[in-house]
Amino acid sequence: MKTQTLNAAVLAALTSLCGFAATGSAAEPHPWQLGLQEAATPVKHAMDSFHDLLTVIIVAIVIFVAGLLGWVALRFNAKKNAVPSTTSHHTVLEI
Repeated sequence: MKTQTLNAAVLAALTSLCGFAATGSAAEPHPWQLGLQEAATPVKHAMDSFHDLLTVIIVAIVIFVAGLLGWVALRFNAKKNAVPSTTSHHTVLEI
């Protein structure tokens, strides 16, 4: 039983080392590189395009939410709204 466990551990170690050796010859990023690595397949090109689109969408959402937060902070600050509205438990407004 112990030899089978030892053999399995050695086999797992060798398999993981072979996997690391294969990644050594892969393309690597260059110093100060922006963006993703060069695509080698059409699928990777599509993934890069999708990544760029998602980045634009995320930046637009962040700008929109930051604008809303700024508007709320300016609109509902304590100076302009010294006496807060007492509309809680107002059935007509809540419905």
